[in-house]
Amino acid sequence: MLQPVDPKVGMNDIELTLHRKATMMDWPSDDTYTIEITPEMPSMGHGSPNNVNPSSIGNGHYKGKVNFTMTGEWRVNVLVKKDGADVSQNLFFTVTF
Repeated sequence: MLQPVDPKVGMNDIELTLHRKATMMDWPSDDTYTIEITPEMPSMGHGSPNNVNPSSIGNGHYKGKVNFTMTGEWRVNVLVKKDGADVSQNLFFTVTF
């Protein structure tokens, strides 16, 4: 996750990069996946509305919007799909502000 660097209450840009392993030393970017995000605030038991799933902008970068409705610790769950099939499990980022 590259963004948000300085999260705030409300709508934030979110940017992720995606690379696939070609060899042990070669990890090329990949724009052929679909990414879905689901933010949740575990301590409060709720998520947030109006999020925009990241979509490819090229060179392995995916941009979208994440809505943090209040300060605190947020867990941004990330689901990565290839040709409609899930390829990630239990992937998330924690954002605290």
